[in-house]
Parts: sequence; structure tokens; C-alpha cells
Amino acid sequence: MHAAAVNPADVPLRTGGHVVRMPDREPSFVPGMDAAGVIDQLGPGTDGRLAVGQRVLAMVLFTDPHGGAYADQVVMSAA
Repeated sequence: MHAAAVNPADVPLRTGGHVVRMPDREPSFVPGMDAAGVIDQLGPGTDGRLAVGQRVLAMVLFTDPHGGAYADQVVMSAA
């Protein structure tokens, strides 16, 4: 991760507006939707469009089990 933005959708998340979408999540989940950074590792099954060292932007779903964009590292699908 090199940068994370405050997306307009993050505002209701921070004020409890998305609680109904995450009934079993801990209150210490990682928020944030917009991420920018550099790929430091690729998992199996990537199709060659991505490479280690490539700069990328991502929309991270904070409801994902890996958490949101306000983190040191983000795990994303190649899609």
C-alpha cells in the first residue's frame, strides 16, 4: 500500500451505517475502499496481465474477510 483515500462510501461506514451488512464482523475490522500501491507478490493462477513491481489501483470491499484498504498490505483478487 502506498496510499488510501477516503471514499464517500467510507463516511457512512465510519458512522455505523453499514452495520446491517456486517452482522458478524468484529468492531475492529479494517475500513477503506480505495487503494493504490505496488504488487509485491502474485498468487497461483494469474493470467500474465499483472507483474511484481507493477503499480495498481484497487477498489477494496471492506466486507471482504481480508478487510479494507486502510492497511499496510492488501490481498486482492487478480480480477
